[in-house]
Amino acid sequence: MPSDTRKNPKVPSVFGGDSTLLLDRLEEAMSGARIGWFQRDDTSDMLIGSGSCATIFGLRNEQGPWRFEEFANCVLPDDLAIYSAANQERASGTQSVRFRIRRGDGELRLVESRYLDLGDDGPKARVGLIMDVTDTHFLEMRVRDYVEWLDLAVTSLNLVLWEREIATDRFRSSTNYGAFYGLEDSRREWDYSEFLSRVHPEDVSRLLASFQSALESGEEYAPLYRVKTADGNYRAVEAKGRLQRDASGNPVRVVGLSWDVSAKRQSEERLFDIARQVPGMVYQLKRDPNGFYTIPYCSDGIREVCELEPEQVRDDASPMMRRIHPDDAARLHQSVRNSGDQLTPWHEEYRIIHADMSVHWVEGRANPRREADGSVLWHGHIVEITSRKRTEDELQETRTRLTLALSAARMLSWHWDLATDRVTSSPDLGQFLGINPAPRTMREFQAFVYPDDVARFSR
Repeated sequence: MPSDTRKNPKVPSVFGGDSTLLLDRLEEAMSGARIGWFQRDDTSDMLIGSGSCATIFGLRNEQGPWRFEEFANCVLPDDLAIYSAANQERASGTQSVRFRIRRGDGELRLVESRYLDLGDDGPKARVGLIMDVTDTHFLEMRVRDYVEWLDLAVTSLNLVLWEREIATDRFRSSTNYGAFYGLEDSRREWDYSEFLSRVHPEDVSRLLASFQSALESGEEYAPLYRVKTADGNYRAVEAKGRLQRDASGNPVRVVGLSWDVSAKRQSEERLFDIARQVPGMVYQLKRDPNGFYTIPYCSDGIREVCELEPEQVRDDASPMMRRIHPDDAARLHQSVRNSGDQLTPWHEEYRIIHADMSVHWVEGRANPRREADGSVLWHGHIVEITSRKRTEDELQETRTRLTLALSAARMLSWHWDLATDRVTSSPDLGQFLGINPAPRTMREFQAFVYPDDVARFSR
């Protein structure tokens, strides 16, 4: 509680007017903030001050004055040397010292004293503040721990956290920013020019344009670019940032993170190289929860199969859907819907029409899976089979002509597999022999041979 300074002639009146009322209010505010003021007379080793000093130390005498040793007795032995040195040595200017105390009720607290030594030319005294910084200290420790944990996490994950002030073009970052960008420095503040100096020259203009677009549209800043490493090589980096505005809506900063995607890009390039060697078109087909279809990825083979560019179908699959032959469209669309609804493999042969109105047969296969948002994503392959279909048609026509010719000549064609004893023949074998059903093995066929001819037939 505040001391009654009106009974203490050593407390000077510096407020003017009703100084006691103002001082009491000040002491009440300081007490609520766990702050107390004191004045120590070096000659008598006596202290006067606010009642909150006694409250912080847990002293019974809340009004003062106090003997110096009453406070010193509360200091923990491990910190007593620091406390004593600070009280024995006189210094110019404001000084501060932190130490631990055990209050009268046994509670441990961390205290900070800020003081000023007076009386170089007269009676010596010390005035200052006593502050209970226990809660602040623990908060500082927690913040420090969080920062260390965060630095460990971003370093382990090869991530960089950053914040760019738009007005000053200054960066604040995690401690691994310098190493990540080949700057060999653990600073947390940077100039934007230092960052740009590490970006591949071919990517600088695109990076600046992406940032400007984010400022103007308010959309997420998400560039992909290359940076120069300490050994002179380049690696791929992806970043994401969000624009922050002031109360007037003006952009003030962008907060984001960057990460190394070199390994991912190398894997993608290898897959792209493989996809380029695969005949036809490797693709992903996506159906969102509203039933809208897109093709997030397709290989360059789409140019040959559908005479389209990958970019034409990335956000909308309808350009490719419109190439499907009208007679096949309904069947194809229904089979895709069934595959997505039932999560079963999809397989179809159908026709597409090129820009010159030529008709081409293709075969498609894909396996679906359901995404977390309810979308369905197919991974598949489409290849042109026009030549195969033409060969199949020609083969079927040849078989038809052969069957007609053999029928007219009252002849049959047959094939005997010695390993399995299976017999395949012209469709009308049973009718030709007057046997129904027709024999399927040579043993069955031999049962219908005239007995006198069996020996000769077997040879």
